[in-house]
Amino acid sequence: MARIPAEEPRPGTVQWSNGETVTGAIAPVPGTTLQFHDGKTLLTLDFARLRELRLVPEKETLERQFRMPEAGKAFREETGAPYPLRQFRVQVVFTSGETASGHLYTSAFTVDPGGSDDPAAPPVPRRKVILLAKQQGRPGDAFASLIYPSRISFSDAGAAPAQPLAVRVADPAVEEFAAVTRDGLALLESTRPMPGRFTIASGLGAELFLATRAGTRITVGWPAADAALEARMTTALADAADFFDDRKLLGAWRQDGALDVFTLVLLWRRSAVTGAAGHPWQVGLMRWHLESDEAGARVMLAGRGEVFRGLAETAAELPQVTCSAALWQPQVAGGELVVGK
Repeated sequence: MARIPAEEPRPGTVQWSNGETVTGAIAPVPGTTLQFHDGKTLLTLDFARLRELRLVPEKETLERQFRMPEAGKAFREETGAPYPLRQFRVQVVFTSGETASGHLYTSAFTVDPGGSDDPAAPPVPRRKVILLAKQQGRPGDAFASLIYPSRISFSDAGAAPAQPLAVRVADPAVEEFAAVTRDGLALLESTRPMPGRFTIASGLGAELFLATRAGTRITVGWPAADAALEARMTTALADAADFFDDRKLLGAWRQDGALDVFTLVLLWRRSAVTGAAGHPWQVGLMRWHLESDEAGARVMLAGRGEVFRGLAETAAELPQVTCSAALWQPQVAGGELVVGK
């Protein structure tokens, strides 16, 4: 799986809504993933390519606790004093100058002011900074009393702006190259400037699933088979009724210890489709969430994305899909992603 790595802590300034500022070395708390939704796709932000994060209130409401006085009835009775509830929107500025607006999942940073020039001055402790998706006060609180970090800006150059990914494919028969982000399962824009060369739009640091298409041959980067996991996910896939009535599991993968599972599937609409020129098929990715590792635990479909699609009148016309360990961990040479020898 291709990935653009993150960077180290960076110098910058944190400003709170009450005007307080702290300058120092800023870093995400270990284990924090900066997940950002722009209204269409879920992205993982590359910390090293951020110039500024601005947190602005999107909606402020006064809410009340409630109880359901009669079981089985929709009527609810509000109780107690109202409390403030604030929801945030984040404006992102990248080192490239590009901007985006959307919602950031609750994320934690630290800012370390470091030492002082005055040896007699007391040390300034490291401070945790929480960027909240929403903020809730206590009953009777005013919105003005709810302080939040409103701006994080970085004073260094940061990493170079994310560039399109250059891909070199040895097989001249390859007509299409696909890259799908792991977090949002978003298909990135791909162009073919010449045979054997492809350019993929920047994924802003996201890990990527990669695939190639040459006629009816499709190759997808995928790790070694996990028979036990595939058996479990085959059962889950059979229950995932949707537009496609013919579903085949091609692979299942998850990181060690994770409860999220990704499956590679070949989907086909065997039944007739009104007004369609043929029967649609799709090579796609599905993300599932396991309630636990215990046998028989619930498996929930959490997301899906498309790799390639087309039409097939019969099953014999469906593409031949191959999983490739080499494409799962491709080599980089001369700044290009190299596929094949």
